[in-house]
Amino acid sequence: MQPYRLIRNTVLVALGMALCACDTDPTGGSKDAGTFTQTDSSITGDFCDGQEVGSVERRVRYQMPSVKADAECLQQNQTRTCGDDGSWSVWSGDYTAESCKVDGFASCDGMPHGTTQTRPRFETMTVVSGAACNKQDQTRACEDGTWSDWSGKFTFETCTVDGATSCGSSADGTKEERTRYEAPLVDFGTMCKSEQQTRECKKGTWSAWTGTFTSENCRVRDAMSCGDTPHAGTEQRDRWKASLVEVGESCESEKQTRTCTNGAYGEWSGTFAATICDVTGERRCGETLHGQKQTRKLFESALVAYDKQCVSQDQTRLCQDGTLDEWEPPTTFTATSCKVKDPLPCGTVPHNG
Repeated sequence: MQPYRLIRNTVLVALGMALCACDTDPTGGSKDAGTFTQTDSSITGDFCDGQEVGSVERRVRYQMPSVKADAECLQQNQTRTCGDDGSWSVWSGDYTAESCKVDGFASCDGMPHGTTQTRPRFETMTVVSGAACNKQDQTRACEDGTWSDWSGKFTFETCTVDGATSCGSSADGTKEERTRYEAPLVDFGTMCKSEQQTRECKKGTWSAWTGTFTSENCRVRDAMSCGDTPHAGTEQRDRWKASLVEVGESCESEKQTRTCTNGAYGEWSGTFAATICDVTGERRCGETLHGQKQTRKLFESALVAYDKQCVSQDQTRLCQDGTLDEWEPPTTFTATSCKVKDPLPCGTVPHNG
């Protein structure tokens, strides 16, 4: 780029000197029409704010300085280039905001943004006997702190039929709607069944509501747990392929699970069924493994006098290949617990009183 600019600047300077020489007045003055003005800033070696010719600057601009909460800030990546004449080109794009923020929505008379209100309006205040009042359900919405205009064009709050009695503020022929449910509470995993019902004002009396459902609300029951296991929780257990294996073989176990679904457990996973597994010649005795001892304490009497002490004896027995030995040492004690009697009162005077 630099050699090209040097050659270009030399040619332009030479051309400018030639033009000046051609338009010089013989008396030494100069003609205005022949004056040469150096307008190409690149001739002097100028840059664009210190940036070389061909440099590109980048920036981000936004379409709007602020948007509503349900919108998003639209941004645009813009560029400009330093030209040969030492000036920047126009920024690309058309967004101008340097920043953008999302605004919240204001309420309308305490009602949140987006709230919709409904009101009934009638075309006329009265209609002739035999005709029906033309009703219009109008709506308006809260839009960031301001209520929109009511929909529709009807303006009368009530309408009566000449010769026919209204139902309170509802004109004869007016129809109302409501939602009712089959049951107030349904089981987990099922759905509430609803029904749209209507009634009509006829000569001052409301007709019966259509439909058969009577519950105003409906709720689905929460899922039940299985004891301490919550709904969708699991239990685990170990099971063995065989309850007895030969010496030198290993007991093969399997980790099984089952899942609680709304108060009931599903089937256990896996196929192994044995609850224990022993090696031949080393079978356990219930919960006691082969070669281990069981212990117990027996008392001479289950109840002794106040000033006496409980007399006890400890016994043990050994598990050998599924069979328990006799308790040792032998004893005549048979009580499994012992309690010292409370002291007796002397008539109405308590012990030590």
